[in-house]
Amino acid sequence: MRSLTILSAILIASTAIAQRSPIDRDAFARLPAGCVTSLGSSPHARLFGGQSWPNGVVPYALHASVTPAMAQSLAAAMQEISARVRVQFVQRTNEADYVLVRDANINSSPIGRQGGLQTLFVANWGIRFEVVHALMHVLGFWHEHQRPDRDTFVQVQSANVDPTRASEFAVVPIGNTYGLPYDFDSVMHFGATEAGVNGATTIVALPPNQSQQATMGQRSQLSAGDVEALRRTYGSLQPPVITGASPSSIPSYQAPFVTLTGLRFDETTRVLFRSAVVNFLVQSPTQLRVTPPLLPAIGPAQIVIESGAGQSQSFTIQVTGLNPPRIEGPPVLNTQLAFPFRVYSDAGRYNLLLAAFNNQPSVAPGIVSLGIGANFTSYGEVAIGLSDASGLWNVSLQGPGGLASGTSIWLQAVVFDPANFTLPLSASNVLPVRVF
Repeated sequence: MRSLTILSAILIASTAIAQRSPIDRDAFARLPAGCVTSLGSSPHARLFGGQSWPNGVVPYALHASVTPAMAQSLAAAMQEISARVRVQFVQRTNEADYVLVRDANINSSPIGRQGGLQTLFVANWGIRFEVVHALMHVLGFWHEHQRPDRDTFVQVQSANVDPTRASEFAVVPIGNTYGLPYDFDSVMHFGATEAGVNGATTIVALPPNQSQQATMGQRSQLSAGDVEALRRTYGSLQPPVITGASPSSIPSYQAPFVTLTGLRFDETTRVLFRSAVVNFLVQSPTQLRVTPPLLPAIGPAQIVIESGAGQSQSFTIQVTGLNPPRIEGPPVLNTQLAFPFRVYSDAGRYNLLLAAFNNQPSVAPGIVSLGIGANFTSYGEVAIGLSDASGLWNVSLQGPGGLASGTSIWLQAVVFDPANFTLPLSASNVLPVRVF
């Protein structure tokens, strides 16, 4: 609470300074004027602090102190962001939550959406990416050198920091880095001498990053890390892309999860499997686990991923039948009631269900590979049927009358393609059942 109180006090102080400062007619020639930040009154905290703007839409209004030239500079800075991610800065009409932009002699902004009116003070209109830096605060980002893990990468020389700007170097323990690496090139990183008393060094890059000492603090572009952090917060302008699948072929019988690889999967809103919505799990921005529907039809299957930016390309995997086939069902038969059994094979296959009272090897292994019944003397045909598009054949069986309770019977399905009858035929596992 004490740290938030201090930050709020600094914000109030900077606001008061900005409000009583006269408009500088040569505002575009101002030297960099620092950057004061705060959570303001918002109790929320996301990536480096602030609450994001719903759907990436940021309503704003211009104070009378903002000249047409300043407004043009602001629009150019806004475009640097909105051209890369799904963020829109729109002129306010009657929105309750909005940003009032004012000219000032200091750059100052609360972090993220506060609720109601919040003020963005801009001093350095002539430095486009100083304005971008300020807009990043509006969108919910703290300084890069305030990350919770910053002490691993830089050392702040506190004794050299202007005491009035000490808060700009405080670690933000609630900062969420999204697992992104520390970014010396970020537009949100201070330079080595920023806020230094008499130009003294305030930030030292630690080994092995000493080469970043002279380059950190750039104000010429959004870094790749900046764009990725914005994308993870607000979404991309491009839809997801699928580059691969594992496995690339799945059996219709007990189809496993399919793990997709690609880009921007953390923005996924829906996954379509043959145009039907299916469950999914985002494992990372580049990995997505998809749950196929129960018993999908055999053949090519198209997967499409949707996000707020649109649909991915259609990616095809293969759904295959089961060979050798498999028979499943209860371990019992009843002479009064019919029980359901299932044979899984391939689409459009004939299933010949056989039964025997013993499980001795067959003398015709080319026809019945596992064999039931010596010389088929105890073999009998139970049923025949055609598999559906998923390779499934459902059959209801009732035990033959007159059998003593406890009699053992062995079931096996022989499966063949009526359009391509070749030997040996496919035979399923042998399923033992007992009559009761």
